[in-house]
Amino acid sequence: MMAMRFNLIKALAAGAMLLSAFAAYAEDKGQWNAYSLSQKQKAWFKTVLDSSGISCCAAADGYPVVYELRGNNYWVLFQGEWMEVPDHAVRRQENPVGEAVAWFWFVNGGRAVKCFVPATLY
Repeated sequence: MMAMRFNLIKALAAGAMLLSAFAAYAEDKGQWNAYSLSQKQKAWFKTVLDSSGISCCAAADGYPVVYELRGNNYWVLFQGEWMEVPDHAVRRQENPVGEAVAWFWFVNGGRAVKCFVPATLY
């Protein structure tokens, strides 16, 4: 019983550290300052869900990106690097912002596209 309680405490502590690290990562870098987004547009960011039904996050986490359709795959340009968007990351929904938006995360020491909403749907 004591071992189970200790494991639960360890799991809760790890979860709290993960959430605080994620919250620290989710800061506004000013990427939307030039766009004069309305409150409705800002609220939209929180409605975008990944393929698991988990929020892609807020405007602070999404970035306007240049994108191309190469064959059947989307590619985004972010900080001078072209990245292929995995099919599961493409969110096919209305985009009231008018700019393509990508959310990123770090996987295996590199950046990957978590969610992507094109400016227009094809």
